[in-house]
Order: sequence, then C-alpha cells, then structure tokens
Amino acid sequence: MKTNAIIVAAITGMAAISFSSCQTKEQKLENAQEKVVEANEDLREAQREFREESENRLRENDMSFETYRSDIKNEKEEQRVMYERRIDSLEQRNKDLRVRLNQDYDNNDNWETFKREFNHDMEEIKNSLKDIRKNNVK
Repeated sequence: MKTNAIIVAAITGMAAISFSSCQTKEQKLENAQEKVVEANEDLREAQREFREESENRLRENDMSFETYRSDIKNEKEEQRVMYERRIDSLEQRNKDLRVRLNQDYDNNDNWETFKREFNHDMEEIKNSLKDIRKNNVK
C-alpha cells in the first residue's frame, strides 16, 4: 500500500510539474518576440560602438595625412608630387570608408560582412600609410 501511495504521489507531482511548465503558443510567441527585440537592441548597440570606434580610426588617418603632407614639404618636387598623389589616393579611400560607415545595415549578415570588409579596408589604409615613403619599384 505504501508503495502504491508513493507511486501515485510521484506521478501526481510529475504531472503537476509538467502541466505547470507548459506554455501556450501565445506565450511562446511572446517570448520569442521579446528575444528578437533584445537581439535587435544588442545589434544596434554593437553597430553604434563599431561606428564610433571606426570614426575615431578615420580621424586618426586624417591626422596622419596632414602629418605626412607636412613631412614631405622639403622633398624634391618629383618625390613630393609622387607622395602627394599617394596621400590623395589614401585620403579618398578614407572618405569613401566614412560614407560606407554612415550607411544603415538592417540584417546581421550584411552587418557582419560589412564589418569584416570595413576592417580589412581600414587595415589596408593603415599599412599603406606606413609604406608611403617606400618605393616598390624593383
């Protein structure tokens, strides 16, 4: 008898737990919608932070362009013109990146692709700035 009572109590307890943990379709939908809203807020925050950091990097590039321009003033005219062209080209690429940075990206896939490509392009500009005075002609 005692074992029957224990078994009945255990089954009743498990049934009560399983019924209380079940969610209706409406509750599941509401939970999913809340998660989507939270994910979108997280994405917007990540985009804001990325744009802020990238804008700082673009400003640093602008300052570097000015520094290089002042450094080449004493170069021979032929060399100076060549360096100025390189700097002009890098400045234009920097401006193009700034325009791309201000675009809106609505879905995660586009944003992740954009971030990867943008960081790659920023790194190329940075490396080109370092190598601006190197003559790659062999």
